[in-house]
This record gives sequence, structure tokens and C-alpha cells, in this order.
Amino acid sequence: MTKLLVAMALVLGGLAAPAFAGETTAISYHLVGICKGYDTAAGRVTARSDEAFAIFKIEAVDNTKPSGSFDFDPTHLYVDQSSPEQNAKKAVWDKNRRFVYSDPRFARNMGASSAVETTIPEGTKLEINGIAVVPLGINNPSGGPEANHSFDLVYDTWSTAEHEAGGLTGLLFGGKKLGSNTIDLIKTNPSEKTWSVTANCKALSFK
Repeated sequence: MTKLLVAMALVLGGLAAPAFAGETTAISYHLVGICKGYDTAAGRVTARSDEAFAIFKIEAVDNTKPSGSFDFDPTHLYVDQSSPEQNAKKAVWDKNRRFVYSDPRFARNMGASSAVETTIPEGTKLEINGIAVVPLGINNPSGGPEANHSFDLVYDTWSTAEHEAGGLTGLLFGGKKLGSNTIDLIKTNPSEKTWSVTANCKALSFK
């Protein structure tokens, strides 16, 4: 039994190692806007009373520096709305991380394209130009960034220091897949700090 656990630890440890030694993959994006709902042929779709849809446009994934392909998965993108107290905890389930809503019908109803899962070969920069939607708390007393409605994306790669420090249990239950220092999220409209909540999502510009 001891040998089995050691073997598992070695295998999982190998999987958790950063794939791109010292080089980063860059994901560029911008925040399109924040909205409450939209009309469809089947009726109106509305976020919950204390939430709104934050819409991001994923512009490109630049994989020209790393030595290896990169599997881009938009469902790994999230906004961290954890309070300082939640961030101080090690377990991922104690945090308030809002992940991308993966239903492609949202983008179709907006007349836009969704960001989709794709593999970017080594030495390649791929234009994505697809949207990603995150349902976020807008009346959340967590101490997070929601007070001014300006949100940044994070890419969950299944291997944060907090989970690596947890050893085997952390790796089995919700760690990252690559070291977080191998991916850069570049927000191309960082100067826009304050966003109002638009009632109709279709009134936003998705260019």
C-alpha cells in the first residue's frame, strides 16, 4: 500500500510540473460589458437578482514562446470574487471563484461567436475573437472587486501553490494543471475601471 501511494505521488507530481520552463503563454482579452439579461424567441433570460453577466472577449492566445502546444479551454477562465477571509483559506471550495458559463446559446443570441476549446501549436499565435460569459455577484459584500464593477480574468491551470502544498490530496481534489507562472492574462482595456450594469445584453458592442 505504501509503495502504491508513493507511485501515485510520483505520477501526479510529474503531471503537475510546469510544461513551459520559464516561458509563458499569453491570453489577451477585454471586458465588453456587464448586463442583466436579453430576450429570446422562447422568452427573456435574466441573471439572478444579485448577479449580472460579465462578458469578456478573448482576443488571442500567443503561444510563440513556450516549447510545446497549449490546450486552451475557456471553461478554465474565472473571476475571483473571494473575500480576504476566503483567500486566506487553502481549500478551493472555500473560495468564491466564478467560472465561465459555457452554454454557446448566449453568444448565438448576441450574434457573436463563443471562445471555444482549441489546441495552439508551439510557436503559434491564434486569434480567438470569441466571447466568454461569467455570472458574477454585483451585490456581494465580500470585499472583492465588485464594488466598482471592474473584473479581471484568471486561468485555472490545476496547479496553484496552495494545492501543491497540500500534497497528494490537493492534487486529487481541484489543483491546477500547469504552473500558474506559465500563463499571462493580458487585459487590453485595463484603464476602464468602472462599468455600469446594462439592462439589455444585446445593447452592448461585441466588436
